[in-house]
Amino acid sequence: MSTFEQDVLNELGADRVADIAGAIDSDEAGARRVVEEIASALADAWSEAGEVSGGAKALAGTVAKRTGIPQATISSIMEMVVPVARVAAGKRAATSK
Repeated sequence: MSTFEQDVLNELGADRVADIAGAIDSDEAGARRVVEEIASALADAWSEAGEVSGGAKALAGTVAKRTGIPQATISSIMEMVVPVARVAAGKRAATSK
């Protein structure tokens, strides 16, 4: 796991990870794996402008294929994870200056 993925998990906190676990009918470890996949895919897809190359739908499709979780479920989870990932990325950028 990259430090960015860990930063996203830390920003989400245990309560949101538990919410994700419930959404995918899994345990905390399964929820963490989904968040890690989303964060990894975001890190790969974000452009300099902070937009997701290919769009959010394409990203959700990629994560759905990697995890076996329906794309609609991943899209819902992304609504929670993407803003948190932006915060984590912003904090990383601020500390690297």
